[in-house]
Amino acid sequence: MTARGSDERARQKPKRRSILRDILACILPILSLGISLAGAVYIFTYLRGSVASAEVQLAADEQQPSPSKVEPEPVYTGVEDPWVTSGTFTVGARELDDAIKEFCDEHTNEGDTPQEAAQATYNAIVQSNYIDLLEKPSGTNWVHRSAQQFFSYKKKSGAVPEGDYYEFAAVTALCLRYFGYSDAIALPVLHGNGMGSQYGSALCLVTNSDGVASVCDPALGADGWMIKRAGYNILVDDIGQDLSTAEGLGLEIQRKEENLPDAYADGMGVSGGNGATTTGYDRTGMNDNGYGGGMGTTTGNQSGV
Repeated sequence: MTARGSDERARQKPKRRSILRDILACILPILSLGISLAGAVYIFTYLRGSVASAEVQLAADEQQPSPSKVEPEPVYTGVEDPWVTSGTFTVGARELDDAIKEFCDEHTNEGDTPQEAAQATYNAIVQSNYIDLLEKPSGTNWVHRSAQQFFSYKKKSGAVPEGDYYEFAAVTALCLRYFGYSDAIALPVLHGNGMGSQYGSALCLVTNSDGVASVCDPALGADGWMIKRAGYNILVDDIGQDLSTAEGLGLEIQRKEENLPDAYADGMGVSGGNGATTTGYDRTGMNDNGYGGGMGTTTGNQSGV
C-alpha cells in the first residue's frame, strides 16, 4: 500500500523546465523577425534600384528619337515641269535636269502653247555657236554626255552655248521631253557624200503634236523643225549606243565594221557654224537621202563635209 502511494507521488511530481529550451523559445521569434525584416529591406532596396534604372533608361530613350520617328529623306523625283501632267521632269540626273529646265524656261513666254515653247527652245539650240568637234561621241550614254557638254559651254561663256550637231540633237531630244514630247530620241546618223566617204551627224526623232512621225534636224537650223520622217532615208550610225530603239523603229543601221571611210579623215571639207561660210556639200536642198547632194558654198548654220 505504501509502495503504490510512493509511485503515485512520484508521477505527480512536476518536471523541471529546460533553460535552453526557454532561451531558444525567446530567441527564435526575434531571429525570425530579424530575418524577415532583412529580407524585406533587401527586396525593397533591389526593387528601388531597378525602378531607378528603368527611370534613367526611359529618360534616355525620350531624349533620343526613336528610329521609327526619324523622317526618311525625300526621294528625288525631278524638277518642276508645268508642261506635263505629272508635274515633274527628270532624265535621271539632278544637275542635267536643272540645266534643261533653266534653258527651256529662258525661251518660254507666258501664254505659249507647248508647241510654241518647244519650237522656240529648238531654235535657241540650233542657233547656238556651232563648233566642229571632229570626233564623234560614243557609248550607251552619249546623249547625256553630249547635253552636259553643251550646257557646260553655256556656264563657261555665260551667254550663248555652243556645240556640234550631236550635242544639238541630244539637247533637242531632252528639251522636247520637258515640253511633253515623251518619245523624243536623239540618233547619230551617217550621210554619204557620193564620193565613197561618209560624214556623221545627228537627228532628233519625235512624234509631233498631230501624231505624225517627224524629224528635228539641227543641221538645217530653224528649218529643221518637225519635218515629216517619211521624207528621210535614215541610216543610223553604230557608235556603241543601245540600238534596240532604232531596231524597233525599223531603221537601217550601219554597224561599226561596215562603216565607210570618214570624210573628215579624207580632208574633204571644213565645217562651219552660224554666220560662217564653208565649202562643202549644200545641205539646204533635199536629195533621196533627205539632204543636199551638190557641191557648193553654204552660209549660216550649215555643215560642210
